[in-house]
Amino acid sequence: MEDLGEVKLGDDRPCKIVGVGTVVFRLKNGRDVDIHNVRYIPTLTISLMSLGTFEKAGYQISLKDGKAKVIKGSLVVLTGTRRENNTYLLDGSVVVDTADVAVSKTDSALLWHKRFGHLSEQGLVELRKQQIIDEFKVNDVGFCETCVLGKKKKVQLSKGIHSTRGILDYVHSDLWGPARVNTIGGARYFLSIIDDYSRRVWVYVIKHKSDAFAKFVEWKTLVETQTEKRLKKLRTDNG
Repeated sequence: MEDLGEVKLGDDRPCKIVGVGTVVFRLKNGRDVDIHNVRYIPTLTISLMSLGTFEKAGYQISLKDGKAKVIKGSLVVLTGTRRENNTYLLDGSVVVDTADVAVSKTDSALLWHKRFGHLSEQGLVELRKQQIIDEFKVNDVGFCETCVLGKKKKVQLSKGIHSTRGILDYVHSDLWGPARVNTIGGARYFLSIIDDYSRRVWVYVIKHKSDAFAKFVEWKTLVETQTEKRLKKLRTDNG
């Protein structure tokens, strides 16, 4: 058996490494993160992660307000919550340990998609036809953030055509929030309103989502008084 070395604990006691592999960790938001070069040490009763190893690999470490964040560029890769013993528990759970070469017949389409280097759905269909992989529904692959960020082609959107003939004939509105950081006045949301004809934009900062309707009524009264016109059509996302 290959000698993979050992890890020493706080009391200088050595623990032998018996395997090295990749662990797929699923965050609470449903996104999967592959953690590579994970050491398998059977004598350890809990799984430990070294923030120093991430820092050495080029990641940034943030410890603030009881939260630990592992950051790569502008993307937060992993987060952890501080416990009473001042250790941080990762927010999420392990999906599958790929250090073990055994393959389950119940593996999902998404897992096969990742095992074949984020293969396209057409490629998975071809492998299934050749009986290389088990039967499954290709549309179960679902959303893969790695593909979106790394290799999927950006769809060219058609240019919008504005056919309105006057102010307030057609108005777009959207509500954004809540923001992670409040404004000085305590607001967490903003309401944007765009007139399709003039392309004029109004932005209102509000504290609560429930304030949006009252603010919209205030805007409607204002612009209808100023323009002496009536709002004909409003478009929102039902938010």
